[in-house]
Amino acid sequence: MYIDEYREYCLSLGADVEEKTPFVKFKNGEGVLVFYVCGHMFAFFDCNDYHVISLKCQPERIDELKAQNDCIGNPYNESPKHWIGIDPHTAPDDLLRKLTRNSYEIVKAKYSKIAGSRKKIRKHIYLAGGCFWGTEHFFKQIAGVIETEVGFANGQTDNPTYELVYTDTTGYAETVHVVYDPDKVSLEFLLRMFFVAIDPTSQNKQGHDEGTRYRTGIYYTDAIDLPTIDRVYAAEQSKYEQPLVVEKLPLQNFYPADEYHQDYLDKHPDGYCHLPKTLFEFARQAKETK
Repeated sequence: MYIDEYREYCLSLGADVEEKTPFVKFKNGEGVLVFYVCGHMFAFFDCNDYHVISLKCQPERIDELKAQNDCIGNPYNESPKHWIGIDPHTAPDDLLRKLTRNSYEIVKAKYSKIAGSRKKIRKHIYLAGGCFWGTEHFFKQIAGVIETEVGFANGQTDNPTYELVYTDTTGYAETVHVVYDPDKVSLEFLLRMFFVAIDPTSQNKQGHDEGTRYRTGIYYTDAIDLPTIDRVYAAEQSKYEQPLVVEKLPLQNFYPADEYHQDYLDKHPDGYCHLPKTLFEFARQAKETK
């Protein structure tokens, strides 16, 4: 099989196939073309000496393949325990395609599984609970929260600044973007904790902070979360005679605040906060019962 034809075949194996050259791992890697899947190589050859294509192979098959096919030998600059070398000039095209696909599938199966097991599941919810300095610090204490970011949600202007939002003319609410691991903490628990940290009947006012930017809200990005939001909301409403004023809406937009406002109470432990410090300790100790 000619080099161009073989290259096209490798690329046709899947949209996840990448090709790279040069490959500096090899001493003479300048002319080596390598094909990858899941970030790991499954086929490579020297473009300047196209006589051996190296392919991954099951160790238990290697001796038998070598015995049955004169075109199969040792790989180029790789372990003969896990790789074979095949001569593209003498190998039947069908055999070369079959062994190349086999190599691709071996590598993909192995590293897709590893990547899947390492990948953290992350979910997102946006919560407006008054001044975002305290609200962010509160959620950072909860086990299962991966990261937080303060910013402005559901307003009318592009790229709002803190100073502009402070005028209450933009429609934005000070909001905390909460990223969490659903295997460690549920959305329901986070929302119950959210209601602990706010007065849900207070319109545009939390603690001493007053203005539309301090309104409370639950803003979601995945409609699958809405039944959970509705359930927790209804449970909280049952505790009050007056209606709750907490918004529950899809997230329309979110702009992160300046770095000065991120992790503010970590940087300034004695800085202003509308929440009592005892609430942070409560969040640290709170555990979800499953």
